Amino acid sequence: MNNLFFGWLFLGITFIIIELGHPGLFFFLSFALGAIGAAFAGLWCTLPEQIVVFIVTAVSSSWVAWRSIKKRKGGLPSTNMYALHGVIGTVITKIPAHGVGQVKINGEQWSARTHNQELAVGTSVIVLDVQGCHLIVKPHTV
Repeated sequence: MNNLFFGWLFLGITFIIIELGHPGLFFFLSFALGAIGAAFAGLWCTLPEQIVVFIVTAVSSSWVAWRSIKKRKGGLPSTNMYALHGVIGTVITKIPAHGVGQVKINGEQWSARTHNQELAVGTSVIVLDVQGCHLIVKPHTV
């Protein structure tokens, strides 16, 4: 075994640890698999060949993960601000008709505005849009 084997293995373990800190994306897991593949390729191959194994393994495992998530969920899941569309929350500070208030959504506090409508504390709201760092909400009726 050479030092490249341990370097690739260390890199793979590092990517696994990073993935554990960012669950749900599986982005770093692809790099971890690529690094581990390159580590074992390093037992028989030269450095340029190991790099090719790393790239091919990382890209192919990322593609497999992307396809399986897309197939299982019926499309790619919404992330970041796009995941807030249609989510229901509660007003925690009054939202004036032409001003900004605060809402709580999934345990997080957000600044929110309405379309010229005043909302009192405790009102259930649904997210219509995200504009900058403000949510655009309307009352949610059951």
